Amino acid sequence: MNPASQPCTALLREAAAIVDVRSPGEFAKGAVVGAVNVPLFSNEERAEIGTLYRHLGKAPAVQRGLAHVGGRLAEFAGRFEPYRSGPLLVYCARGGMRSQAVAGLLASLGYDVRRLDGGYKAYRNYVLAELERAVPPRPIVIHGQTGVGKTLLLKRLPNALDLEDAAQHRSSLFGGVRRTPRTQQQFEAHLLARMQALDPAAPAWIEGESRKVGTVTVPAGLRRAMQAATCVLVTAPLETRVTRIIAEYAAPLPPLPGQPRAADKRLDEDTCRQLEGSLRCLRAFFGTARTEELVALLRAG
Repeated sequence: MNPASQPCTALLREAAAIVDVRSPGEFAKGAVVGAVNVPLFSNEERAEIGTLYRHLGKAPAVQRGLAHVGGRLAEFAGRFEPYRSGPLLVYCARGGMRSQAVAGLLASLGYDVRRLDGGYKAYRNYVLAELERAVPPRPIVIHGQTGVGKTLLLKRLPNALDLEDAAQHRSSLFGGVRRTPRTQQQFEAHLLARMQALDPAAPAWIEGESRKVGTVTVPAGLRRAMQAATCVLVTAPLETRVTRIIAEYAAPLPPLPGQPRAADKRLDEDTCRQLEGSLRCLRAFFGTARTEELVALLRAG
């Protein structure tokens, strides 16, 4: 099969596997949902090649790229072996030299491979355009204070859109604890995929959020839909909220596989450090003395 480039929507549906051949740094900022990263160049190699391209032109940049990848070509090609069974989609930043080179290599090895027309830039434009026009069908927004169980409800309700899960942030001062919050590009891509999976014939349940979930911003179209939606207020006793908050944010981590459960129930050091960092953000509201008292209580367990 000739590894010709094709538009985003068709190939995303048809691909059995999607491989991003950009550098790890590019991939970390944003990628096609479900893609795996098999980088042709490291972050440093990409920077070096880009500098050569800008200052000396295409030929020296290509030569340096060949020098970098030449000695590891067999190892690089071998990393695609798990994706041999079905249609394979590869992409780079703009559908240019990197994806062309990789697609050509894989086609010569018998892969059913295609390139994403326009690369990640085309996909990113597609996501932004779809988010501008797409809104959840018949939204019902769940409101309530932290700890009342809104997320628990969403996990049980059909046709639910969990913005905090899409952002990998709980949308609170401690929202990034034990999470890896997504970038704006990652959030928008995952949000669109979840919105497209909703049943348009049924109400869509959404947890009420402000304009931001952690550091990412909810798209304007979705915000307008949420503001006009039917709203449900969830309440719970303070004791219940406290119990849920501790279980969610500060429960001791489970033991590693094969390791006995420790008798010491104090928080692990990394979680303590994350919570302490969040607490110190309260200085502007509570003052230094009160904030340090809270930090001392945390350290005491």
